[in-house]
Amino acid sequence: DNDTTSDESLSTLELLKSAKAPDVEYDANPDLLQNRPAYQRAVVLSGGVVFNILLAFACYFGELTVGRGLPEPIFNPGVVVSQTVSNDSPAYGVLKKGDVILGVNEVSSISSSKRGIWGSQEQISNVISTIRETQNGEDIKLTIVHGMDSATDVVSVSPKRNLDGQASIGV
Repeated sequence: DNDTTSDESLSTLELLKSAKAPDVEYDANPDLLQNRPAYQRAVVLSGGVVFNILLAFACYFGELTVGRGLPEPIFNPGVVVSQTVSNDSPAYGVLKKGDVILGVNEVSSISSSKRGIWGSQEQISNVISTIRETQNGEDIKLTIVHGMDSATDVVSVSPKRNLDGQASIGV
């Protein structure tokens, strides 16, 4: 019984060894790209690249003219405290990273004549200059929002002079 199984296996193996795939004449077909002259292959390949570039420009300019246009960032009002307050600064325990300063001395820091990033930079400059103009021993009142909280809070901070002689709250 084992002999017939091994004989059948050998005959199947011999059959597989003798089987060949049909020969395909790739070199004889003139319609294949590889059988065309070099200048025709170059035209076909560069045509694909040029079409992709034209399609990208059409999508881009179509979005600008017919679509929504260029995205414009929206800057929320206020100045964000972007670093943790050090232990020896006047704002320690009052301001935390992520707080938003909405006004100084009951004057809104939102007042800016410009929009976008330049208006945002002007808000930051307004807050800094107000703090630096504070006289010795004078407190400033900051209108702030803690993190994502919606309620505003008014806190007092007494600026200290730094090494350059400018008033600073340490943020």
